Amino acid sequence: MRHTDKDQNTNRKDGDTRSIMHSFEVVVKNLDHFYKIVHYLNSTLGRNGWRGQRKTVAKFKKGWKQIPRTFHTVDPQSEVIIKLL
Repeated sequence: MRHTDKDQNTNRKDGDTRSIMHSFEVVVKNLDHFYKIVHYLNSTLGRNGWRGQRKTVAKFKKGWKQIPRTFHTVDPQSEVIIKLL
């Protein structure tokens, strides 16, 4: 019988704990602004340290002006820096 824990952050087969993701919303102004956010997140947290909503580039190419996007990062301090970009 397999024992399962209610806490998804500690119930891993390898015994390690998973990082808790911090969520925040940013209004992306244009494609250049989006690429600055992605560059910052990739350089500080790596490609696996954050997640974001999909289809952002496609929406800008369709003519959208400002798009609210939710980002999930392992570092809560990154929210402040991204909102200043």
